[in-house]
This record gives sequence, structure tokens and C-alpha cells, in this order.
Amino acid sequence: MTRKPQRRTSAIVAAAVVAIVAIVGGFVAWSFISRPSGAAETAGAYLAALERGDGVAASALSAPQAAGETAVEFGALDDATEWISAARVETITEAGTDATATATFTLAATQHSVTMTLSNRSGAWLVTDAPATTLRATSTMGAGIEIGDVAVPFDDAAAAGADAATAAGTGTETETKAATHAATVALLPGVYEVTAAPAGLLEGAQEVVATGAESLNVALQPTLGAAALTAADAQLATYLAACTAPATAVPLDCGIRVPWAADLASLTRLTFRIDKAPTLALAPDGSGFAATGGTLVATAVGVDDGGGAASFTYRDSEWALRGSVGFTIDALTLEVW
Repeated sequence: MTRKPQRRTSAIVAAAVVAIVAIVGGFVAWSFISRPSGAAETAGAYLAALERGDGVAASALSAPQAAGETAVEFGALDDATEWISAARVETITEAGTDATATATFTLAATQHSVTMTLSNRSGAWLVTDAPATTLRATSTMGAGIEIGDVAVPFDDAAAAGADAATAAGTGTETETKAATHAATVALLPGVYEVTAAPAGLLEGAQEVVATGAESLNVALQPTLGAAALTAADAQLATYLAACTAPATAVPLDCGIRVPWAADLASLTRLTFRIDKAPTLALAPDGSGFAATGGTLVATAVGVDDGGGAASFTYRDSEWALRGSVGFTIDALTLEVW
């Protein structure tokens, strides 16, 4: 039996280790070389990230946000319908580890000016106060708002504030009608489409221009799209199938009435046949639904008053269900009363 040379194997392993170290070292070196070296360079790199819609790069150049602040949704920048252009740092003022930069850019055919602060307390210059616009959106329907792939759930506290403003007479007429739910988000400069969530089921997006210099209010009044009825129909069909499965008692919350006690002393089994499914209609404001005009045939099997086995068939030509409509960020839900 011959033994494989160990020296060659060791050499290969050593070479692989050296290669890995070289790659890691090169990556680390590249990271340090590519990171902006000064406050002006960092501010410029930040603006460049906004120009190309790179929310990941903008986030990497930003200091962690303080607790309690309205979170900047860096991911929304990727889905903006327009990004800034012709951006430039106009002035930079440094004071030790802190700096303030003023910048200009063009957005929606208008030139804008913003101020951003930077800090170098961690060994690298980072933007500590991003030029972001705080957007407060109210809506009459849905579970939140969507901006591209970013979903922001409604904030009950914000909704309460909207209602308080309306009660005090400080809300606009549009806001008064729409201040049932509210969400707050901070957006980097750009043009965005905002819609109520779930966006695939609700229609009525509004465009907002976030300049980074002021707050915005938008009142959404969405409508139910065709996809909402399709989704509700599928959910109702699943519900009706469960309601009409063979049972030993009349199912609850199904709109089913079977007067078997008039003919049987005891019930052994119920079976159902749907001759016509109820037709579903959603309330325009998304508050509820009605499924009416169905025809259901029920067969009851049991023991009659004489103690013998018996079965009776009942037909309901006005089978109907009613209930409320609810929303999650990505779906519609029906709840039968």
C-alpha cells in the first residue's frame, strides 16, 4: 500500500489560506479606500446615492437613528418615481467632529436647498440628520400605506391626533373626511406614489414630492379595486365550503337554518348541496359585505318521533350571509356576523 504525499496537500491548504486572507484583506482595504474620507466627500457621496436612488448606500452613510424619531424609510427611495438631479454640496462647515453642509438639487423641475449635519465621532463621517420629509398620511380604508415595496402600518396614536385636529377645527375639509386612520413616515428627497395598503386591492394612489425641507400631509380616499372583489369571492367560497361540510349540528355563523326539530326527535347527520351560491357585494366604503340570493338544500338524517330512522330535505332559496370587511397590510378579510 502506498501513502499519498502529505507535503503537497499541506502546500495546497496553505496556498488556499493565503488566498483567502488576501481576498479578505483586499476587501477590507477596498472598504477603507472607498469610504469617503472627509465631511464634504461624505455629503457628496450621500447626494450621489440619492441621485441614483440607492437607499442602501444612503443608509450606509447615515448614523443610527435616535429612538423616538420618525424612521427614515431608505428602502422607499428605490421605488421613487423620480430621483433628484444636479445635486451639489454648496457649503461645508466643520467644527471638530461635527459638520454642517448645505446642498442644492433639482426635483420635479424645481431647484431645492437642504441642510444636513454630519458627525465623525465613530472614526468615519456619517450623516446624522438626513434631509428627509416627514409624511403624514390619513386614509378612509386599509391597514396602512404603501410606497413601492415599503409598507407602513397605521399608527393609532397618529389617527387619534388626526381626529383631535378635526374636532378642534384645525383639519382641512379633505382631512376631516379621511381622518379615520393615519401613518407617519420620513422620506428622502424624491417623488413618490402613496397608496393605502393593501395596494393590490385598493386603488387611488396620490403623488407626493418630498424635498427634505418640510413636512407633508396627504389624505387618501381609496376605492375597492376589482382585485378586492376577486379576493373576497375566493375567501367566501372557502368559507361556504366549510359551512356546507357534513355535520351533526347546524353550523353557526353560516346563515343556515334547518328546522329539523319539526320532523325529527333527534339528529344524526346533516348534508348540504349548494344549488346556487350567494352573490357577494362589498360596501363601497369597505365597511362590510352582503352575500345574498343563494339556494341551499339540506338533508337531515335522524330518528323520528316513532323511534324509526328518517330523513327530511329542506330548501332555502334566500340563503344569505352578511358581515364586516377587514384589512391587513397584504390581504382583505371577511368576518361573518
